[in-house]
Amino acid sequence: MEEFINTKLQPVEVCPICHEDFGTNHVPVTLDCKHIFGHHCLLQWVRSDQVRANTCPTCRDQLFSKSNVGNNNPHWHSLCQENPIRLAEFVGLLWQHMRHCFKGNFQQAVTDYQLIHNVIRPSLGQLRRSGGAFQQYWAPVRDLPPTGSVTRGPYLPLVRLVRVMQDVIDIIPLHVTTIARANMLFWKMNACSYPSARTLVWADLMAASLLAHESDHLFPVLHWFTMVMSQQIFQFYGEYPWASDQNTKERFVTAVCYDGVNGIGRHWTSYPGLWFTKSLVEVYEELWRQVRGLRKLSLRGSDWEEPVVRGLWAIQGWKRRKN
Repeated sequence: MEEFINTKLQPVEVCPICHEDFGTNHVPVTLDCKHIFGHHCLLQWVRSDQVRANTCPTCRDQLFSKSNVGNNNPHWHSLCQENPIRLAEFVGLLWQHMRHCFKGNFQQAVTDYQLIHNVIRPSLGQLRRSGGAFQQYWAPVRDLPPTGSVTRGPYLPLVRLVRVMQDVIDIIPLHVTTIARANMLFWKMNACSYPSARTLVWADLMAASLLAHESDHLFPVLHWFTMVMSQQIFQFYGEYPWASDQNTKERFVTAVCYDGVNGIGRHWTSYPGLWFTKSLVEVYEELWRQVRGLRKLSLRGSDWEEPVVRGLWAIQGWKRRKN
């Protein structure tokens, strides 16, 4: 009996999604499968563009029917099956056409239509002659009328990718944009999102940072974000001293990662939780130490970096659970 009381009757005080305590502003809800989550966190999950957003985040019990998941953009899914070498080449072409389109002013306002015709279409055009998915994609993009909607359709995931690239083009140095493995990481990161999503979502990055088995498919998002932070420190902040007090650290990391004018995820959907901000500070501080102390080490999207990225986030997760 005592074993049952100690193991089965423990109160649930923390939301498994955001790892913050339940309270007046964080009301717990119980699903039919008996798993408990914060109401707002669960709403963000089921409204997200994840393929399994209609299931319990813990046990994957189906919560509601979600028809046609993953089949509403056959061109996109066909493109994702292309040879990784060609996909990396395609991302490299996007970088080239972006620089030509923006002419050095990467923060200027550009419509989706302009991106499609000045960046995406020329990049597809250079690869379509070899056939395959690039040829299939060329037709719907080529036939897009001037008033075509960019809220749906096969080109939407590519617009999202270019928007993300635009947000970090000042951070990623030119030579890194020519590295196939770095470009492939950009592709993998974008492919983690549902085809109909206009932007990346913070919920994906937060889920990936937990390094749980059920969110392992989102690891490219975590690897990519960590790489961009590393390059950000290397390019802009590596020579500055790291702040000594926690509040200053949090304000700085919040600004450069999501709140500031040039924040990495400033255009993403939703908003990071407090626990994730604290985790982000821990990881950013360690990256800062690596860049400054170990011959300016920076990440570039290599496969060998995966254990490094997992280790960085695993350590901060251990610290969070310990506290």
